[in-house]
Amino acid sequence: FWLKPAHHRSLVHRMAVRGVETRPLIQERAAPPALPREKKPYYVNIDVLPGIYTSVLVASLGGVRFEITSERHGKMHAFWLLLCCIPLFLAQVTTIFLLRTDMDLAKPIYLETAIQNLTAQSASQAEAVVYGHEVVRSKQLLKLKILMVIILYLMNFNYLLNTVRLLLLVLNPLTWVEIALGRDRFSSEGCCARIANFFQRAGSQAPFAFFALCMQLFVGYVVCTDSVSLILDSDSVTDVIFNSLAITFVVELSEVWWNFCKDALHMSWDEEFKLKVNTQVWKRDGHLTEAAAGTTCLPSLTSKLVQWTTFRSLSGSSFSLLKRGFVQTRLETMATFAVLASLYTRQFYVVLFAIQTNILPAARDICTQWALSRGNSIMHRMLLKLEQCLFVDVRTELDELAAIDLAGHCADGRYERMHTVDMFQLTGHYHKASIIFYVTLIVVLLAPQLAYFIISNIFERPPVDEDEGMDCELGEKLEEKVEVLEEQVLELQEQQLHLQR
Repeated sequence: FWLKPAHHRSLVHRMAVRGVETRPLIQERAAPPALPREKKPYYVNIDVLPGIYTSVLVASLGGVRFEITSERHGKMHAFWLLLCCIPLFLAQVTTIFLLRTDMDLAKPIYLETAIQNLTAQSASQAEAVVYGHEVVRSKQLLKLKILMVIILYLMNFNYLLNTVRLLLLVLNPLTWVEIALGRDRFSSEGCCARIANFFQRAGSQAPFAFFALCMQLFVGYVVCTDSVSLILDSDSVTDVIFNSLAITFVVELSEVWWNFCKDALHMSWDEEFKLKVNTQVWKRDGHLTEAAAGTTCLPSLTSKLVQWTTFRSLSGSSFSLLKRGFVQTRLETMATFAVLASLYTRQFYVVLFAIQTNILPAARDICTQWALSRGNSIMHRMLLKLEQCLFVDVRTELDELAAIDLAGHCADGRYERMHTVDMFQLTGHYHKASIIFYVTLIVVLLAPQLAYFIISNIFERPPVDEDEGMDCELGEKLEEKVEVLEEQVLELQEQQLHLQR
């Protein structure tokens, strides 16, 4: 080993010509086998707030269990939790309807600047001064009412945000392939076992989760709408503050009812439940594995849907727009905030329309509901069935409100609901308020999401499957070894030519 490299090579060459077996003077120690790397779990960045409606979604993904014994638990089916949602939904809708009927629907929101019903001949100067003070006080109170409406919208923002995000999660067909947990299946091959296994699939429970989240979104939106009328109907500062806080109790009933049901029925969320994405369901060509597609209710349709939404990126890899990951997550976020922006835009014009016409929005809702109850279409019949399930006689209440409180003006169109044409007219009439609203909406809601989408595409690399990453690293190492071997072969060929000469 003390010979120089050139002398050592010549010595090895002479020994090889004479047929002497040569071995390296220093044996390289074999590298220890590489330990398998732990895969980093990939979770969906959505907060699942506790409540009876969200529990239906958790149950459809296999995350709600009920206690059989102290050591055994079973998976709760989403259908039974949906049945638990129905009494709460009817109670919430009944409470909101009764709040509407308790308002003074014909009373103006604020006093007009002009002296109404008072003329110089019929009114004394003292009455005019008192009325003038009432007008000023009403204008000041209106500013507080608008401020409390904005605060109430901010309080319900997280509720609406999570509901819309969960709805988009449910509407994605691949959610039930990537996130759904494994379920216990019946091993027998009878007809009843096949039917039971079909309803045990996560995809078959998707409609239950969809209906539950639609109920939650309906309650949250109606609470935001009726809170405007409840606040505008208040006569004092104390009533404004208390009414704005009292109506939020209707939204919080979901968590209260869930706490009661889980204690009464011995249910609980699985401790290990998280919206964890299973990356093993995808092939390297961007398509679902046959086993993953077989877990859905319609395997062929799911595979076709993946094929229709699969595109090839600039790097050459294929991916589906519905696949949970780099692109789909950002598209889902932008869609969520677009839906919220449309909801808040609608509420903005509802407030402007109420201020311009000096009519409570609840009065228009009552007349719209009264008109719908007298139709013969499918939607009218569905609304009639819903009204019959409530805890009060809705038809009698509507007739009394339309005939007495609103003096029969529901039929002549005075309390007609707001249309798109009215929104354009309000934009021109309240152009300053509209500009402030749209600038705030873009700066606070839309611009951050667009900036996040662009910046994340520039500085963040898409998540790569661990197995695919290991295959890429292994391929790079093999290519390096092949290059080394090729160089050694070339050297040996040159040496052989030199010996032949």
